[in-house]
Amino acid sequence: MFQVLFRDDAPPEARLNAGIGGTLKATAARAIEAGEEVGPEDFTGISEYVPREEDRGVPHVTAFAHAGGWSIAFEFAGGHPKRHNFLTRAGEFADTASDALSAGRLSAFLDTA
Repeated sequence: MFQVLFRDDAPPEARLNAGIGGTLKATAARAIEAGEEVGPEDFTGISEYVPREEDRGVPHVTAFAHAGGWSIAFEFAGGHPKRHNFLTRAGEFADTASDALSAGRLSAFLDTA
């Protein structure tokens, strides 16, 4: 397993195997008893993954190897970590486009709009 978390206030954080927490729903490859420890060879797919409480809402990509191949879960609803920088830059481009339109520089307007 691997996971990459994209927190707003830190560089991307990579985790491997036991460092990944949470719950998941998987398709069993065989009969499994309640409380039995399982490994990747014991399931063939993932239908749902919920990160541990402290990681919920943090944009992430999480991948699980299993008997059926790989399953990937991701969430980007929280936005890209640099989204505030992109919004600032977008405002600057919009201002530049407006200035170019006002001055009749249509090519510059179209390129920056």
